[in-house]
Amino acid sequence: MSDEDADSAEFTEQARWLIEWHNRRSEAMATRAACLLGFVGVILALLLQGATSGVHPGVLVFVFLGLVVLGLGVCGVASLMALLPRSVGMPEPGNFRGWWSEYAAQPQVATGPGPKIAESLIRSEGEAEESPIRSASKEASDRASSLEVAAWALLLTLLPLTALVVTVLARAGGEA
Repeated sequence: MSDEDADSAEFTEQARWLIEWHNRRSEAMATRAACLLGFVGVILALLLQGATSGVHPGVLVFVFLGLVVLGLGVCGVASLMALLPRSVGMPEPGNFRGWWSEYAAQPQVATGPGPKIAESLIRSEGEAEESPIRSASKEASDRASSLEVAAWALLLTLLPLTALVVTVLARAGGEA
């Protein structure tokens, strides 16, 4: 193995590690978003069940209910945005077949496919071109941003949800 191949092997290994790390980060965000989406569904189902509880709602109940449904809607949409599939730029399989064919035809050549593989993962020559590392990082960051919006929406929804529960319980206690 030439020095150039050994150097490119090191870069290839680091590029793979970075891509895998960003992919794990992205999967973790998607898992959390799915949990939030499930929570939103449960709360909406409980609100629907509570609507048939027989308590006569006042204006305050409708205001709090509207705020809760709005907040849960925002949280649900942001969670779904975190779950959307995204395209990730990766080297084409045809490139690897071509490089292998070149190498197999002349294996005694000093430079093997290593530098080409490293370049396909890092894309240092075409800075404007999307690299697999950059696209995996962008995917994970986009999911994290959507999850952050969902988490803030849920956090802000807890206040009117608590007020709604207190108001409904007070009205139910007053009617009893």
